[in-house]
Amino acid sequence: MSWRKKHRMDLLKLSFLLFIPGFVLAYLGGNSGNSLQIGLSFAFIGLGSLIALLIKN
Repeated sequence: MSWRKKHRMDLLKLSFLLFIPGFVLAYLGGNSGNSLQIGLSFAFIGLGSLIALLIKN
């Protein structure tokens, strides 16, 4: 059994949990004009997307 199948649910949960602060930081950073929060939101959303792509197959 490959590591992707073995840890699929844990990685899906992690991916979802990375999207939540990413969207919250994007919202808060957009409202306040804080570029640091917007940059952090890109990092969280990017990591969540990367994990989702890794377990896709």
